[in-house]
Amino acid sequence: MGGPSILYLHGFASGPQSAKASATVMWASERGIPIEVPDLNGEGFQTLTITSQLKVAREALSRLRAPVVVVGSSLGGWIASLLVEAKAPLAGALLMAPAFDFGRRLSRALGAQVMEQWRRAGHIKIYHHSERAERDVGIALIDDARGYNPFPDMDVPCTIVHGVHDPDVPVELSRLYVRDNLNVRLVEVEDDHTLLQSMPRVLDELDALMKRL
Repeated sequence: MGGPSILYLHGFASGPQSAKASATVMWASERGIPIEVPDLNGEGFQTLTITSQLKVAREALSRLRAPVVVVGSSLGGWIASLLVEAKAPLAGALLMAPAFDFGRRLSRALGAQVMEQWRRAGHIKIYHHSERAERDVGIALIDDARGYNPFPDMDVPCTIVHGVHDPDVPVELSRLYVRDNLNVRLVEVEDDHTLLQSMPRVLDELDALMKRL
């Protein structure tokens, strides 16, 4: 049996060609490591939900040989932890600034007025980084998110890399998560939410995690 494979899950309003995804694909390709980077937008950004993203992730996971390490960025990090909690066949996880408690935090960040407009219209425009344009996303994203654990249990070896200057997902969330999950190790770096300056460290941590499996 070969070594571990990688399932990479991108963040919200992003895609498989993001900078971090591309760096991970290049790193894996140079080492002959199988990797899947599914488009979590699925059938379209407007119909995006947590459930739809989990479905896409599971389909990609089914195409990989075991053992599999899941790498998740931001919302993809929360999706990754939900997969682990649901007992998907994963051997380890590396999470980059995981967007725990996504639905509640997004609702609070947008504010009551915008949330009311979103619910009334059924959709709202969000800047999609991969498409470099505003795209509609439905209120089902928020409603569906409420049905999932904001801080999923982590029972496989896991490393979180989180920037201490992250304005989007506070590092305190990862600090709290580590206190409640003994399998999780937190690496704090001098970076923001993008973690682009810290990708060499991220990949070193991924390498170390995979060698332990």
